Amino acid sequence: MKKNILIVIGIIIGFVIFSYLVYVINNQSKIQILMYHRVINDGDHYSVEIKEFEKQMKYLHDSGFTPIFLSEIDNYNDYKKPIVITFDDGWKDVYDNAYPILKKYNFKFNIFLITSLLNKDLYMTDDIVKELSKSDLVEIGSHTVSHNYLSSLSIDSQKEELSDSKNIIEELIGKNINTCAYPYGDYNDDTIEVVKDYYDYCVTTNRAFNSKDTNKLILNRYNIPKKNSLFVFKIKVNKLY
Repeated sequence: MKKNILIVIGIIIGFVIFSYLVYVINNQSKIQILMYHRVINDGDHYSVEIKEFEKQMKYLHDSGFTPIFLSEIDNYNDYKKPIVITFDDGWKDVYDNAYPILKKYNFKFNIFLITSLLNKDLYMTDDIVKELSKSDLVEIGSHTVSHNYLSSLSIDSQKEELSDSKNIIEELIGKNINTCAYPYGDYNDDTIEVVKDYYDYCVTTNRAFNSKDTNKLILNRYNIPKKNSLFVFKIKVNKLY
């Protein structure tokens, strides 16, 4: 009896290990999008401390990852270990603390701006946005005008949030933008119908990897919060999570 129980346990453990290996192998052909908000010491849950961010970027660099722009995701298989790094909201500390580190490693990244918060305390100024837009490492996109839950708005209000923010940013930097991030990762069917008139690539907060077949208007992202240790970060970016 005891022998039979051990055999059953062995079979179950073997099945679990096999299933996990299949999961990991299948994910290796997919791409991950990382979601950050702030890079600042003593920040809230959504922030990452400066020294931890440095460790994370050093790990990506030393491990051979290639950060690409969101707009390059259609061809991500052309890159070695591709990954997308994104920052929501337009916090000034991203410019002060994250940008120097990203430049150090020559890493591309995306920023999504809430246009009503430009030039406000703690947020990026017009001059900062203009400077970043001139960098070959930065792709700027929209995070709407006022960061409302889009699914709670009428179609016309959604259009205003998505189109007005695009127009404001384009006028500011003198470039076309085609990427956006949904506030709170929130959207509905109306949002998808509206957004396709203004953007080509949009990100959510849905925790999953992305494949060639993923709808480019509802791309998935993994949040990198303050509580994540470097060990957890390594698990996430190596698609073991």
